[in-house]
Amino acid sequence: MSCYLYGIGLPGVPELILLLLAGILPVIVAVIVLAIILRNEPSSSRDSKAAYHATNRPNVTQTSSADVGSKKLAAGLCGILIPALGIHKFILGYTNAGLIMLLVSLFTCGFGIIIFGTIGFIEGIIYLTKTEEEFYQVYILSRKEWF
Repeated sequence: MSCYLYGIGLPGVPELILLLLAGILPVIVAVIVLAIILRNEPSSSRDSKAAYHATNRPNVTQTSSADVGSKKLAAGLCGILIPALGIHKFILGYTNAGLIMLLVSLFTCGFGIIIFGTIGFIEGIIYLTKTEEEFYQVYILSRKEWF
């Protein structure tokens, strides 16, 4: 005698596992993303303003070219391979944009994946086609989050 979810009787083990994953997995992801956001919060707004002030910004020769290149490659590949999850945003330090992409993709039952998948794919291609200097200027110094 088999028990199943939508009929008479109790749900079976596979159905219980699916229900558990569907109910708990989004909560776990939301908690992890919230922890990332809280960890990356600046200690004071005055320090964050000073960090982004134009006179305090290092130029590309002062920062490691390998660091810029590795961020560019990692963000570009994640943008192309797993675009809707927003991992490429987290790699570049855009926690809010990454959180928006991740949560909308998860909580819209897949409809957000179509939109944010397209956006992430295009952004991944844009990241990989820029030179390291352009990438550094646009996405690290200017902090351009979308396209």
